[in-house]
Amino acid sequence: MEGIVVEETGPEAFATATSPESDTEQKLADEIRQLWAVHTDAQATVKKTKAEIKAIRQRLSERLFEMKQLLARPGRNGEWSPWLKQQKINRATADRLVRRFEANLPGDESPHEAISEPTKADMVKLLKSVWPPIKRALTTPESVLVFLGGVAKASGLRHEWRKDGLMLFRPDAVAAAEAAAAPVGEMAADAGDVGSGAVA
Repeated sequence: MEGIVVEETGPEAFATATSPESDTEQKLADEIRQLWAVHTDAQATVKKTKAEIKAIRQRLSERLFEMKQLLARPGRNGEWSPWLKQQKINRATADRLVRRFEANLPGDESPHEAISEPTKADMVKLLKSVWPPIKRALTTPESVLVFLGGVAKASGLRHEWRKDGLMLFRPDAVAAAEAAAAPVGEMAADAGDVGSGAVA
């Protein structure tokens, strides 16, 4: 029986033979498994990090609010700004965090900041700051008209679409309050066909 070679046939023979394709497939599968594990870990870390940052920001907002209550009250000679400067905290950022915290308080009243009517100079300054990017986006007179109608609706200003344009009316306190509660996404829907004569 010397010199006789018995060849294996059947499933065992296929299990021992490896092809370049199966090696590549295995390597890809291994790498995908590793990357998927890293991906899911990273997602969990991002979620955890976002939650941690949110909690830190909430706590910071609360503490800044408390400090501003102490330093910005009458008799303290405006110590809030110098204190922020000493801490190397940007005033605009600190005030924004304080306002965000105040907005969540019951009643939303701020004893140290009176809400005043904006002056004409305030409105001109605001227009100069916001108009250039808006002007670049609104490239036709029609788009400007639809935008202004949307602003009128979002602000609660009574307005009326006519075939030759948009008519604005003096503010009505009830309409303004209702519009302020409406989602801004409805702005453009009101414009519809500019010549439709829709009344808001």
